[in-house]
Amino acid sequence: MTLNGLYILMYGEFKHAQSLLSLWPRIQGALVSNFTSTPLRLEPHLFGWPLIAFGTAWAGALSALWLRRSWGYRATIVVGIASLFTMGVGALLALLALVCLWAPPTQRWLEPLEESDDV
Repeated sequence: MTLNGLYILMYGEFKHAQSLLSLWPRIQGALVSNFTSTPLRLEPHLFGWPLIAFGTAWAGALSALWLRRSWGYRATIVVGIASLFTMGVGALLALLALVCLWAPPTQRWLEPLEESDDV
């Protein structure tokens, strides 16, 4: 996500893989057709900074989870749910991460977190 956000900020357009999904032209077309009296134009570079923020948040949350910090599990869930609203592959990866968090092997691996006094 961070690299996609940097690409958008540098070049002002989505990567080729994201344009294959053709979500952006559909959203833009729906906004223009619904608001013909006031043309509402959203540019791709407006998505750059949120993608960088989400990518950095993922790095922090997953690092805390890997280090078995008590707040890492909750942070990963919050970032995962927020990332479900992104376009394209990011939403699929967020869904996969949330499913993996609730999987029994992950829960067994995280059990010592509940007993620790880590603050």
